[in-house]
Amino acid sequence: LYYNFLGEYYKETRQYNLAIAAFNQALQANPDFTQAHLAVALCNYEMGNYDGVIPPVTRFIYYNQQEDFGYAMRAKAYMKMGRYNDAETEIVTALALNDDIEYKLLKGIILCSKNQYRQAIETLEPLTQSIQTSDLYKYLGLAYYGIQDYNSALINLDKAIILSDDDKVLSAKYNEVKMKLNSQPQGTMD
Repeated sequence: LYYNFLGEYYKETRQYNLAIAAFNQALQANPDFTQAHLAVALCNYEMGNYDGVIPPVTRFIYYNQQEDFGYAMRAKAYMKMGRYNDAETEIVTALALNDDIEYKLLKGIILCSKNQYRQAIETLEPLTQSIQTSDLYKYLGLAYYGIQDYNSALINLDKAIILSDDDKVLSAKYNEVKMKLNSQPQGTMD
């Protein structure tokens, strides 16, 4: 118990290596304390060590197969590693256990990353009724751009820019879409 509290303290103060060491001590003292596996995975994720997320989160899932958060954590790590098929498998499992709006957003981002733009739009568009985040509109805009619906891309990227904290990549994509839209013959617009 002591090592777990110590681990949580280090995690909160962003001293992730110390936190991982404390959580590993907690596991040595009490192997049944499976939350420590998840905590180690979270620390690795925060440090950008995405390969290091997979073993502890997999051990956590082994003991907690109905815990949707473990699958979502693994999906996020796989996505960061560019392993989009693995990420999609994990997020589908998480969604089967818990129909969470954050998981739906993550699924849409994964689909967009896999260039499955229509499926991404089908996943993301309904979310706009419930949440308005920069990421939601950014990936919706990128998906519409992917299917060459420049009007919808522009509208969504514009919303993303308004909600973001000065995202340079977003602004560049917005300008790129605007140029494509302006270069289209006027007769093709609906």
